[in-house]
Amino acid sequence: MRVKIIFFIFLFLIIAAAGFLLAQEAAHKKAVYELTDEQEIMDGTDSWFITASQQATLSATQIVFLKNGETAEFLLPPQYFKTSFSNNGRFFAIQTLAPRESVEKIDRDLTITVYSDEMRELYRLNRKVYYDHTFPAVAVSGDDGSVVLGESDSGVVWFSDGNGNLLKEVVLFPDVDYDLERTLEIDLSDDGSQVAVIASKRGGSPAGSNAPNPDSESHLFLFTREGKELWRKALPEFNSSEVAISPDGQSIVTNSYTISTDGKLAKRAIIFSQKGNIFCQTDLLFKQARFSGDSKFLLLANNQELQLLDLINGKLRWSQKISGQTGMMVDLDISEGGEQVAVLVATNDWDGRQFIYRLPVVTIYDSQGIEIQKFSFSVETYGKPILRFTDHDKNLMIGLGNTLYSYQKK
Repeated sequence: MRVKIIFFIFLFLIIAAAGFLLAQEAAHKKAVYELTDEQEIMDGTDSWFITASQQATLSATQIVFLKNGETAEFLLPPQYFKTSFSNNGRFFAIQTLAPRESVEKIDRDLTITVYSDEMRELYRLNRKVYYDHTFPAVAVSGDDGSVVLGESDSGVVWFSDGNGNLLKEVVLFPDVDYDLERTLEIDLSDDGSQVAVIASKRGGSPAGSNAPNPDSESHLFLFTREGKELWRKALPEFNSSEVAISPDGQSIVTNSYTISTDGKLAKRAIIFSQKGNIFCQTDLLFKQARFSGDSKFLLLANNQELQLLDLINGKLRWSQKISGQTGMMVDLDISEGGEQVAVLVATNDWDGRQFIYRLPVVTIYDSQGIEIQKFSFSVETYGKPILRFTDHDKNLMIGLGNTLYSYQKK
């Protein structure tokens, strides 16, 4: 009798294990991507921008847009400085600086020209950049092309409408002096109705140093698109460097960290609700953040560690670490409902002017953090590699050098 019981238990375990393996195999087959297109765009690619409806590759002289199988060239103006896209790619802003280069300490003229995705000019903003000030952060709304500007050294944020008219100027810390080492970063919700800002009162220093105020007193702010402050929250550690807001504007994540003179690092990622309450925290000083399209999941990463957070229950869904010998996480993305995660890892070396990315490897994980596919490329590029899911997780696009690789789920 005892032998029969042991036999049936063993048989049950074998069947259960086989079922689990078959389920995993089926899940892997369902989510495997195959290469469907490979387009070489142009030499000298510096960066990529990818959305479901449009892709763009940028060089020092032009932007090439790919839309519905066709390409369109946008020549960059003289004294070109920088390009900023809205999160959904519907609008982009071209910045020019006159004079573009100067060895003398002179004030310069910054022009920000906003275009629609059809390359139609909408309006221009003209600003004076004083020789002893930083360049403003520029965030473009995907709803109407309105722009939010922020100057870190003065701690001032300007809110404009879709025609370039100034709606409001906000001084974040009226009682604080000018400081070139201050931090200011901006992110917008998809419809532009919520504006998240992190800013510090001063530059931070290591804990235990002789600095009179080592704490930068970083704060997280939430504004409406018209510049009305909804709330501000002081962050717990001495410094902060990143902020991201979910597509629906209901969650905001920022990092907070303190470095001490003895080398100790206190770090955390803090997720706030739209009402300003701390929803959850995790022990990661992230450099990249991606919300899923439905705003239910949050993907965070530093150079070597990846974490997926479930924003419904505030729990860590899974985490992964990669060896520093294989490189660092250069880019990542998460599908619409969090079913898939893609990570691009590459080695990088500084050649004296810019980084060279080598041996890029893309790994696809499922919603439980199980690796379901990996593919590598024999590519060396100066331009930073990028990848994006489109059409939920049906397609995956990867920009490497001057080539756009398009994958489709089988």
